[in-house]
Amino acid sequence: MHYDVLVLGSGPAGFYCALNCARLGRKTILVERERFGGTGFRWGCLPVKMMLDRMRTGAAAEGGADKESIGSAASVIGGTARRIQEVETRIRGRLKAAGVEVVQGEGRLADPNTFRLGENTISATRIVIACGTEPAGWPGVSLDGETVLSHREVLGLSEIPEHLLILGGDVEGIEFACLFSRLGGRVTVIEQVRSILPGTDPELAEPIRRDLLDRGVSLKTGAEVQGCTPDRGWAVSLGDGSQLRGDRLLVTGLRRPNFPEGLDRVGVEHDGQKIKVDSDLQTSCDTIYAVGDINGITGMAHAAIQQGLLAARRIAGLGGSAGPTPTSPPYPRAIYTLPEIAGAGYQANELDADGIPYRRLLYRLGDTWRGFSKRIDEGFVKVLAGEDDRILGLWICGADASEQASLFGPLLAGGLTIDGLRDGLILHPTLGEAALEAILERGQ
Repeated sequence: MHYDVLVLGSGPAGFYCALNCARLGRKTILVERERFGGTGFRWGCLPVKMMLDRMRTGAAAEGGADKESIGSAASVIGGTARRIQEVETRIRGRLKAAGVEVVQGEGRLADPNTFRLGENTISATRIVIACGTEPAGWPGVSLDGETVLSHREVLGLSEIPEHLLILGGDVEGIEFACLFSRLGGRVTVIEQVRSILPGTDPELAEPIRRDLLDRGVSLKTGAEVQGCTPDRGWAVSLGDGSQLRGDRLLVTGLRRPNFPEGLDRVGVEHDGQKIKVDSDLQTSCDTIYAVGDINGITGMAHAAIQQGLLAARRIAGLGGSAGPTPTSPPYPRAIYTLPEIAGAGYQANELDADGIPYRRLLYRLGDTWRGFSKRIDEGFVKVLAGEDDRILGLWICGADASEQASLFGPLLAGGLTIDGLRDGLILHPTLGEAALEAILERGQ
């Protein structure tokens, strides 16, 4: 059967691409080789956030290394695993309602308009590759799902590791450190650079660092891993000659692409790690697009969704902006640690590195009227304003920062200024008023 659009993959990029191709009147089919949802919905991003949400509100919120806390932790992981089963139902239901045909199975690209799925042949005017990436093991250490884990295996844990070694103090690693330090286990984070959350403004990252240390997490920064060997668990050898021992390793930040079979046969250019695309997300083969992690532009789920929407519009012959990229702020970002970090635009360390002059305006969330009423004792808003009063960066560190910052990207993209922020109507009482208070306190 012939379709207007074939989408390979049901993660955030593929799901939203297929959904909106159908809504724009294109006959669409989606093929998923594994479980529906991909890393964004099923295996990583969403379930980790669900467990961290339970930490804020559930019985394990104050968990320590005691049997009661560990029991609560097991219920947090098990409850999340059971609830994540609903993801497939939601994905299938929304696609079906939009008119997308859904097929499960693994196939191969036969030519620029044909996909073989077992004995069946699917032809399509346009093909969208949204197969994403999957976790990769540490060099010389394979992921076994038992003692060497990635984010995919966390939902299958029946008990909390007694001592978890996390290889990588990146966003993924620190989110897991926040989680497991509240689940009753001992946690050590090993990071090669000299700070956690590399690339993040140190002022924004500092509350997370303090919280982890207060909870007994060992942060081994500036530590080069020389090797990992099994030894009643795992022993990690560091460049300074020391060793760290734990019963399990959690490998973060290392991924490899899920290239569909036949990629080279149809003439899609890639470098072994990512598919090359143009500004319209079109590959070197003019009938094939690539969206999400598979094109290597960024590993952020919200960017993958945006790419899926853009590809659908391009296939439908419509215009629209490709949106911001990681190298062209404002780019919204969120780190779902406890507390969270979220915002858009430049961070202070980026402005410093580029030699761009700015003013730093900061206000504590607890000093707002809403913060006073909620008895908030942590967190702040940080406004970075340029010499022309244009707001270059707007950031929050605090509980639920991602919710407060969800629209910062469009605001900064629209050229938000100090005057625009001051003269706009901001709901009262809200924590969002911290940005207003920050500029008023400086006499703006």
